[in-house]
Parts: sequence; C-alpha cells; structure tokens
Amino acid sequence: EAFRNRMAALCVVLSLSGLVLNLRPSSRLHRSPAVVMGGGIKQSRPSAPRTYDSLPQEAVADAVDVLPKLVVFDLDNTVWTPELYTLRHLRGYEAATSPNPVADEDVWLLDSALAAFHEMTTSPRWAQTKVAIASRTNKGPWAHALLQSFVVPTADGKGRCLGDILSFVEIYPGSKTQHFERLREDSGVPFEEMIFFDDALGGRYGNCEPVSKMGVLSVHTPDGLTAERWRAGLTTFSDLKASGHSTARVVQGVGAKSGAGGAAASGVIAKYFSDKRFGFVSPSGGGRDLFFHESSVEPGLRVRPGLAVTYSVGADKRGRPECKSVAASDAAGAGARSDAKSGSADGAHVRLRCFSMNQPFAGLVAHGHKTLETRNGTMFMGSEGEMVLLHVGRRTYPDGGKHLDIMRRAGVAEEDIGRLTRLPRGFDRGQVVAILELGETELLDRETRCTHDIEHQACAYGDDMGKYATRVLRTAWLSSPVPMRGQPGLFNVQVPLAAIPDGWKVRDGTVTQGSSDDVSETDLVFEFEV
Repeated sequence: EAFRNRMAALCVVLSLSGLVLNLRPSSRLHRSPAVVMGGGIKQSRPSAPRTYDSLPQEAVADAVDVLPKLVVFDLDNTVWTPELYTLRHLRGYEAATSPNPVADEDVWLLDSALAAFHEMTTSPRWAQTKVAIASRTNKGPWAHALLQSFVVPTADGKGRCLGDILSFVEIYPGSKTQHFERLREDSGVPFEEMIFFDDALGGRYGNCEPVSKMGVLSVHTPDGLTAERWRAGLTTFSDLKASGHSTARVVQGVGAKSGAGGAAASGVIAKYFSDKRFGFVSPSGGGRDLFFHESSVEPGLRVRPGLAVTYSVGADKRGRPECKSVAASDAAGAGARSDAKSGSADGAHVRLRCFSMNQPFAGLVAHGHKTLETRNGTMFMGSEGEMVLLHVGRRTYPDGGKHLDIMRRAGVAEEDIGRLTRLPRGFDRGQVVAILELGETELLDRETRCTHDIEHQACAYGDDMGKYATRVLRTAWLSSPVPMRGQPGLFNVQVPLAAIPDGWKVRDGTVTQGSSDDVSETDLVFEFEV
C-alpha cells in the first residue's frame, strides 16, 4: 500500500512537471537548446531590434536592367530561421495552434531577407513587381501568424507588416509546382517573368529543380537568403532576359563552407595537371580538396603545387562544389605572377564588359568579317560607341553550314573561309580573344533582314537572325588570350592591360584609339559600371 502511494505521488509530480514545461513564460528560458533544431539555424537570433538605419539603403535593383514581375520566397531557412517543424518544444505543436511562435524570439527573419523586403518596399524600381510566398510547411497557422507579426522598418519609424507586403501566399503541404500553378493563375504572371528563392535544391524534398523546369528562374539559397544570393538571382534574371536566353534554370549555391557563396577563403594548390588544365586546392581550414579549372585562375598566375592562393567556391552543373575563382594570396609573393609580356603589366588590369559567342561566329566577328550581330533580345541596346570584349564559348553553333553557303554566295574564297572561321594559333575556346567597338542597334523587319546585303554582314539567313541588329565597327585580337568562363548576356571581366592591343587605349572608363605605350596608371579604370 505504501509503495502504491509513493508511485501515485510520483505520477502527480511528473504530470505537474509536464504542465510546467508547456507553459509559455515571457522570459526566454523556455527555449530548447539549438541542437534540437533538425533543420539547423542559419543565423543567430538578433541581439537588438533591427531599425531602418541599420538596413542597406542601396537597392540591388538599381544595378540591373530587367526585373521580374513576381518574386516568390520560400519561408523555412530561406526567409526565416529555424524551420517551424523543429519547434517541437512549443505548446500546440501538433496542430500548430495558439500560442504561436513569437516573432524575433522563437523565429526570426534573416538579415538579408529583411533587407530584401525593405528594398522592395522603398525602391521605386520595384513598383511594378509583386511579392509572394510559397511554402510546403505543415505548420500553416503558425506561418500565417508570423507573417502578420514581423515588421519591416520604415523611415517614419512605424514599420510595415510583412503580411501587407505580400500579394499572394501559398502555404500548405504538397508540391511546389502546385504552388506555382496557383500563383500563375492568381497573378497572371507567366513563369518566365518570375524568380524563386529556396534553400532546397533537388531530390525528394527539393524545390528549385522542379520549379525551374516550369520555366521559373530558381535561386538556390543553401545558407538562407544572403546578400550574395539576392544579387546573383536578380543579376542572372536581368542578363538572361536581356540576352533572350531561357529562364528555366537554377542559379546554384553551395552550403556554408570555406569560400561558399563567393566569400574568399585561403588554401594551397595541392595538385595541378597543366596538360589537362585543371587541379585541386587544399583548404587551409581542412576538408576535402576542391576542383578548379584553368579558366577560373587569375590571369598571369603561375600555378604550381604548394602555391598559396585565395579562392571562392561555387557549384558545377551537377551541384558539386568547385572553385569559381583562384588568385594568388599575399603570401605567394610577386613571383607567383608572370611578367607584363605574359599578361600582367606589373599588376595593372582593366575591367570591361564582355559577351560570349560560339564558333564559328566568334571567329567571323573577331576577324572582322561578320560586321552585324543579331539577337532577339535588346542586350546591346544603348551600347553604341562602347568597347567590349569577345569570349569564345566551348560549343559549336549548329547552323547546318548555312554561314558557308552565304560566304560562298558573297564570293569569299575557300581558303579565306577556312581562315575566317578558325581562331589564330594560340587562341582557343573558353578564352577572351578580341576587343570590339559596337555601333548602333536597330530593330530590323523581316524584309530588311532577308536582303542579301544584311545576310552577308550577319553571315546568316534573314529567317534565322535575331530581330535586333548591332553594328560591329571595328575589331582587334588581344595581344594574348585570357582564359575565362563565359556567362550569359553582357558581363564584367578583368583582363591585364598588356592584353589590350596597340591602337586601343584605356581612358576615363572607355577604350579609345591611340597607342597603349602612353597609358599611365592614372588612366586605368578598375571598376567599370554596367
């Protein structure tokens, strides 16, 4: 009997303990340690309220030409952290009922997500863009409550409810493709005019890959929405739209590791296979060696095992981490770089805009034979008089030999055809090879495009051309090619001043006619604004 009484008393104590654990006191002592967060915490809880003055006042949108009409965000570990399903210690967890998670205590917005919402509510560039949420969480009531609880700081100090910024909200378990079908139906915005930010890439629980197949540019945010991911997404969207390329792709990101997301990290060259043009970097902080291709190496750098370098990490087409840039660290010393004749010019470089073309048309442009470049997008609009660089892509453009028929019709000799469609000795695909001066861009109707004169200048039949035609006024091969990875649209590159050929001079942000011998250090422009 005494034993039964003791057991009954113990049960009462345990019951009371469970009740106490489920209470929601105002202090923060009720929280479980971070280790229970299965999805991980992407950013520590803010130690102080974030104010209007603490947020970036420069809009990323001001640096790009084309903006999406609908910006869609995932929630868990993209916009806020931790993930709602990890809050098992909170009362009402099973049905996500009241009391709800407390904004900025149980769950908080990532700094860059708050900055993005701030930008979209304050910059006039976003006036024609709507904002949406697409989340598969099964904690929908909690998610809706949090959206109404978070406040985006405003200049008047009153702030604006995050929920009021959103035009469309899709929060329910299931498929992200279902979310986007509803978003298209409700908004009237086509998939190719949307952009999507999400921390889940592919696989069973992935979101970016299936959504990208619908035509939506999807930005992978493995560390949550960071400033780098926000800028990379908007820049890629603008470049793809300007160049007429498809938006059905993923802007890859990598997880939180050395050099991830473009941040510089240090290491040493572990291996380098010069004949195969690739090698591996060993991170200083330990971990697996990272692959790099010669095209990602700083121009003029003498790569050798043991060389101290800095690098940034991206992902290849299969999502595997690799070095996106490799440069000599300060510890490497001056001997790590080649002399001026090899493309360093005592460390002097210049930044210019560049675009990529595949063979044989890159060769035809660089040789000065193809004097009209046509595109379906307005990529070159407004670039009249600008000097740009030409990058040669890895592929061959499959036009079925039509350019050969047009050149023969124009009376070009077979020997010249062979020369004009090839790159000179020492120049190869995957390199920046030439500099050109762009002329006027104009919209051509079909009748004009199909004239022999225009077809000869473009080396293409009228029905195969783009609608916008840009004059190429003059061209010159670089003194030495610069290995580099191509990108869509017009993109900024840095090349050694010594690679700029004689007759072209850098001054006041442009490359002009003149001898390069009289270029002084003060003439160089190290930042070229797009």
